[in-house]
Amino acid sequence: MEGYQELWQLVQQGPDQALRQQVKRGKVQTPRYGELQLDYDPDQIQAIELSDKLKLDEITCVELLTYAQEVWGSGFRESAFGVYLTERLDAARSLSRLLALQLFHQLEIGGMDEAEGAQMDGDGNTPSLAALIEAQPQLGVVVKFNESLLREEHNGRNMLISRIVEVIKDHSLDALAPPFDRAVDQYSTQAARTWYTNQERTELCRALLYAVVLSPKVLTAATVADILGLLESKAAKVKQAGAHAPHVLLQQTTCILLSAVAALSLDTSAGGPVRPHADVANLLRASQLQEQLNKVAKAEDGFSAVAALTWALTKDSITTSSRSGGGLAAGGSFADGQSPATSPSALLETAGKARALGTLSGLLASTAFQLEPEQEHKYLCARMVYKLLTSMLQFDTVNRRELTESLVKASKHHMAQQVSSSRGGSYLPTTAATLAPPGTPTAGQLALPAPPGAATPGTPMTGLPGHQQQAVQDDLSSLLEALAAVFKVRPGLWFDGEAPEAYAYVSSFMSYVAVHPAMQYPDVRVSFLSVMTSLAAGPRGSHFILLQFRQNATKPELEHFTWRKLFQSVVAYCRRYEELERDALIAAGQIVPTGLLAARDDALMPPGDAALLVAYLDLFSTIVDNGAEADMRTELQSIEREVSSVLLGLPIYEPLFQLMCHGVPSVVKAAVHRSIAALGRFKDAAGRLLDRLLAAAVVSTPQSVIDGYAGLPRFDLVAQINEVEARAEDYSETLAFIGLVNRLMESLGPQGLPMAGIVLAPYTNLVLQFVVAHLWQRGYRDPTQKWQLAAVCFKHCQLALTLLNSCPPITPDLLQRQPPGLAVLLNLMGGKHLEKALLHHVLQPGQEELAAAMESGTEGPARQAACLEGLRLLNLVLEYDQAAAEQLSVLSVQNRFAPLHQLLLVPQRRLSVLLQYVLYPDTEVQNQVSRGPYSIGTECFD
Repeated sequence: MEGYQELWQLVQQGPDQALRQQVKRGKVQTPRYGELQLDYDPDQIQAIELSDKLKLDEITCVELLTYAQEVWGSGFRESAFGVYLTERLDAARSLSRLLALQLFHQLEIGGMDEAEGAQMDGDGNTPSLAALIEAQPQLGVVVKFNESLLREEHNGRNMLISRIVEVIKDHSLDALAPPFDRAVDQYSTQAARTWYTNQERTELCRALLYAVVLSPKVLTAATVADILGLLESKAAKVKQAGAHAPHVLLQQTTCILLSAVAALSLDTSAGGPVRPHADVANLLRASQLQEQLNKVAKAEDGFSAVAALTWALTKDSITTSSRSGGGLAAGGSFADGQSPATSPSALLETAGKARALGTLSGLLASTAFQLEPEQEHKYLCARMVYKLLTSMLQFDTVNRRELTESLVKASKHHMAQQVSSSRGGSYLPTTAATLAPPGTPTAGQLALPAPPGAATPGTPMTGLPGHQQQAVQDDLSSLLEALAAVFKVRPGLWFDGEAPEAYAYVSSFMSYVAVHPAMQYPDVRVSFLSVMTSLAAGPRGSHFILLQFRQNATKPELEHFTWRKLFQSVVAYCRRYEELERDALIAAGQIVPTGLLAARDDALMPPGDAALLVAYLDLFSTIVDNGAEADMRTELQSIEREVSSVLLGLPIYEPLFQLMCHGVPSVVKAAVHRSIAALGRFKDAAGRLLDRLLAAAVVSTPQSVIDGYAGLPRFDLVAQINEVEARAEDYSETLAFIGLVNRLMESLGPQGLPMAGIVLAPYTNLVLQFVVAHLWQRGYRDPTQKWQLAAVCFKHCQLALTLLNSCPPITPDLLQRQPPGLAVLLNLMGGKHLEKALLHHVLQPGQEELAAAMESGTEGPARQAACLEGLRLLNLVLEYDQAAAEQLSVLSVQNRFAPLHQLLLVPQRRLSVLLQYVLYPDTEVQNQVSRGPYSIGTECFD
């Protein structure tokens, strides 16, 4: 362990009076630099100050100052502090990487599955790992080093794991007052101390997870108690921070939570044999662990609920293995004599009430988890959650689906609460037909609705304190959403045989639920469809779901999971809306009232039906988007034949276009746009889709919309965004519509859009005049949408600029009827809405503000995407603006426009802010900055 401390210098000797006297005498002997002479000011003063503040011995502080001077070229206190923090971070990162190297190799070769129950060789390695070590000797060195650390114990604790926990819990550096709130790095740039300490703790939390997972033996009770205590403290911080919890805190807590799960499990999913039941039973009985386990049993938050769930399943497995046969009897207690309050059945009930499943799905779906840099780390986390879920399903199978039925009861209870609070009245299957307007799809066609104002069915409600409003307890949809979250991270857990022992339990559960009466509840069916959507990612998953739907079409009991049911529902709603809108037009004297039928949306399409349509359509678009092109063409033809009786000879996209023109909820319109955009991947179909879109979605006067009712239905995009979406402060429909237009532009390309794409001019005008122009003036229920809209608008502008190659020279007539690319170019060069949105609102705040946005909340990734698309647009404009300025110079409007590089130089700070994006830690952002802004800056400096 002494040799390891040299690598991981996170525990240092404190101040020493004898060493301090050496420093004061001005001559010291250092291990790294030998004998050194110290001046009183600043050497001795700074060394002693560092020792007092950092609690380090004086010789170490002298070495820090010397290293900063000789290597970094700055021997000041702040630089020495930077050296210290950097070395700590590097050491923590090295430990994490060494443990990950072994673990991720085992994940890659499937060593975990092969190792379960396998015999260990003489060196304590599984045969698969031994073969890999033979092929890669360097890996063998790492494995032996890891083994030596993981096996060492001291004072009843696993030394490495306890030391990691100790350092994670140490917050002494956070208490330092200025000037130790900042440090100087090797580039003489100041950085916040909290950045170093947060990164260090995150790396150590990852190292903790890897160490527990790789541990070759059951951890000691004191070590597990340390982990549970650390989880308790982190959970309290997450609860205190609420919805604004920093991403690093959530990343750390996720690792600690899964460490606790691994420590309490019989199988860590880590590449070793199942732990002896007797050893784990002795662990759970140990007195050192009882205080923490009693806290877990109370499950006061979602994190402890997950630990309680793990504890319950482990206890039941041990109890079951100790019997001759059968599972856990209802109310049975654990063989160690603990109270019934901590029996597996009681712990499972407590975990469900505290939203254990909601916590797991919430963590995997969180922005913090998506920002994890290592894909293998995400896979490990998903695998561990999957292992826990399949253990639940195994327990459920042994106990004759008692667990599933209890979750169904919870779903039924939640549904009853929703119906009783719904202003729309009861929508139970027995009464839905009498309450809904004639022709409205009822529970027999789709399902039951959630009440207005309730959480949208299918939206995972996390167990994270302070986040989205939580349900009373876990229900059936919670388990389905947890499976969906796992498969979204790692579909290979189902398809690639990475967890073959789990397949039977999950498959049996899905088959059981698919035909269960609980499918009448919208949140259950939406969650079931979410599992399918997660699995449909990629060609293999798309093909699998298509085959599943094809089989469903031959089974009456699975009719609710067929394309026929989807398109029947779409057509039924089209007819119902068409009837009511025709009646409204007649009653209003052919004048369309503002927000037609908006007040009756809930009655026409209850939220539950809307959520189901969205789920079905998103599954459809995911399959079309991810399937192999040749296979998808065949499958779409097959689907079209299957639903031909519903389509009445029309193409498969026709009912989708008609539905988008009616007064359906915006979320449904958005899903329709995404489905049509998926069909737009086929270049030969994109032209027909664009023609149909131009006939359906107009940017014009209300009279033009009225005229459309004589033939095909139409809707006005301007009214949709300014009235319907502005009132709701939700622009999901506009976001999806612009994405649809962009997809068609990409598929068709400049060759498919003659005359510089003049037919798209109304849509580009919509983007510039009604979206970009008011982007920062509108209210947003979800602030992330503002940045998503900016990104998709900038993408549209890029695609419009690529059409300029077929644009004729600029003339006064062309300025009167501008094609999309010219409209974008002149809007930016003229300092109008696009210039303000791009340069002032998106890029001008700078890379530091962008980096700060990435630390917490959900806006960070969307904001980064907007900045990246903005930089790409900037570089594309620089390819055309000079030529446009020269052509405009001969016209009478030359003074109204300026090349982009001139706009970047006024004010002067604008270009310097753009150049600083080269410091932002994203390779693509740096590449885009180095192309345009950097070249302009170089010319200016030259």
